[in-house]
Amino acid sequence: MKILFGFLNIKYYSHVFILISCTVSFLAWYVYPQFMNYGISRYYVYLGWYLTFLLQIIFYQFLHWNLLHLLFNSYFLYQIWPEVESRMKRDEFMVFFLMNTLFVALSLLALAPNSVTVGISWFAMALLSYLFIDLYSVRHSMAWQLGFWLFLNVLTGFFGNISLVWHVSGAVFWILWWYLKKRIF
Repeated sequence: MKILFGFLNIKYYSHVFILISCTVSFLAWYVYPQFMNYGISRYYVYLGWYLTFLLQIIFYQFLHWNLLHLLFNSYFLYQIWPEVESRMKRDEFMVFFLMNTLFVALSLLALAPNSVTVGISWFAMALLSYLFIDLYSVRHSMAWQLGFWLFLNVLTGFFGNISLVWHVSGAVFWILWWYLKKRIF
């Protein structure tokens, strides 16, 4: 019970976002299945439905195809997100989460326009990339383990129904952010 109550003692944005992902996904699976259409795609832009497209940009990251997809992403975010979040200011972290949301959405629209993509795995990749670069810069021994996981996650984009653009754009944005943070801030 202590673990559950520790999770509900929300200290990190990851806890909030995992709960939002669970809520949105379960609503889409069991209450309103048409909501799965809010995965990011160009379809609504072509129709001129800009409000619907805006809703896609908000909700695409919280939708998940199935329970296994949700569990993998939630577990990863629960493990990695607090570590990265502790390395930044809270407000700074949220600004760059929002910027990363837009960057990934625009990357998908430009590079994979006919796909419908959902899930927060792009941000898991972003966190993994950020932590890899941060640890590598100080020659920490864990960097190579994270680098291996980063490589495996990018590799999954070449197989099955997993978006390569989704994973790579999340990773690229946070590598860029890490360098900007070190140079500017």
